[in-house]
This record gives sequence, structure tokens and C-alpha cells, in this order.
Amino acid sequence: MFDRLKFSWSKLLRRAAAAAAIAVGLTLILTTLSNAQSYTVTDLGYIGGTPKATNPEALNNNGQVIGYSYVNGSSIYNAFLSTAAR
Repeated sequence: MFDRLKFSWSKLLRRAAAAAAIAVGLTLILTTLSNAQSYTVTDLGYIGGTPKATNPEALNNNGQVIGYSYVNGSSIYNAFLSTAAR
């Protein structure tokens, strides 16, 4: 009658270890997701004339966009440095 009530420490410890491993895994996943970076896309506009191409190339440590552009009818490339309006 009491065969089903046998207590097993090893089974209890295995289940506790599995539950702890799942908890640690979920904590690591949620921490990683909460630290994900987010970005905002900003239209830089144009630098005048009828632009044939505007090419942002890099973002410097100050958050400024660096690139080049040229307009129709010109073979001269113009460098630009754009600072976000705040």
C-alpha cells in the first residue's frame, strides 16, 4: 500500500538540479535580450542640387555620420559630416 510513497533523495536532487539549470538558462537569455541595442533611422536629407548619390560610410565615436555625395552634372565627390539634431 505504501510502495508509491517511497522517497528518493537522488530523484529529488536530479529534479532540483534540472529546475535550477532551467532557471539559470532563462535568466541568461532574458538578461541578454534586455541588453539588446536599439537604433533609430534618421533621414539625413540632401546636400543641395539634385543628388545622384549620397553614401553614408561610417559612424564615428561622437555619433556623427561620415560619407560622400555627388550631384547630377558633376564628377566631383563632396565629403560630409552630419551631426544629429537634438
